[in-house]
Amino acid sequence: MNPAAGTVFARQSNLDIKTGEVIPSEDRRMIYQLANMLWHSDSSFKEVPSLCSLLSGRIVPPEGGATELASARCAYPTLPEALKRRVETAVAIHDFSWSRDQVRPGFFTDKERAEYPPVRHPVVRANPVNGRRALFLGAHASHIEDLPVEEGRALLRALLDHVTQAQFRYRHEWQEGDLIVWDNRCVLHRATPYDTTRYKRLMQRTTVSGDRAELARVGR
Repeated sequence: MNPAAGTVFARQSNLDIKTGEVIPSEDRRMIYQLANMLWHSDSSFKEVPSLCSLLSGRIVPPEGGATELASARCAYPTLPEALKRRVETAVAIHDFSWSRDQVRPGFFTDKERAEYPPVRHPVVRANPVNGRRALFLGAHASHIEDLPVEEGRALLRALLDHVTQAQFRYRHEWQEGDLIVWDNRCVLHRATPYDTTRYKRLMQRTTVSGDRAELARVGR
């Protein structure tokens, strides 16, 4: 059932692909999608994370269902210097299962957990072209390497709270036919609620593979 595996386009929808009918809210497919409402970077749970995502609105509800984006590149320079130094060479463990566990603990089966084992990514990434730095965070980031789990998660929450402040956010209210593109290396995003029992919604997303994330160099 994992839409991240083996497909060119991922459906973000409350419609059954075979019948076209609305999927009940307690269906496993709908529970899976609830994690999209957490701030995240697409495919950061992969060893080679994504470069960018393209999301198009095919069927759009008349209210609700906006997509919010936050610039971790704009937020990074405004971090307190002590916090910058603390995360400069920090490594986060990204785990697909962790993002789903935040919605419903134990959501993935052992087989699904084994399909995407945890991976390591730097908390600070530098753009390979212009050198600009950004925080690489989101719901897939479970904890910080070499820190107690809860201490690392507290640090990640503090960084996420900083990145998702209003001045770094954009909210896209969908119209049918819209297409938006963002850079997953430096932008977090999340879905927002809509009435899944009353309205139909169909979004199509494709994600472009990127490069392995490298640690930012101290002093650059």
